[in-house]
Amino acid sequence: MAAKRFHVSKPDELRALCEFVKEGKLSNMVSVWTATARKNGTTRWDNAIYVGFSGDRQRVAEVVRFSATGELVYCATLRYNLALNWCEQHLRPVYD
Repeated sequence: MAAKRFHVSKPDELRALCEFVKEGKLSNMVSVWTATARKNGTTRWDNAIYVGFSGDRQRVAEVVRFSATGELVYCATLRYNLALNWCEQHLRPVYD
């Protein structure tokens, strides 16, 4: 099975993913993203946050973002099946 990736384009989508967090914390990131978007209209995070699902037996679902320097930063681990079902219904898939 191939790995799957989804783009998180709005703070509300990230807020909904908070429900599936297994390890880590997303609520602070949601607050900052929401406040910055309200203040400036657009933010650097609008195109920088993704949910990735592993394609091997380990079954890992993670929220990651690109930092200002272009590095990949781990944000949280999600419950795999619940998050995958939600992402397939609500988020845009990313293809290489």
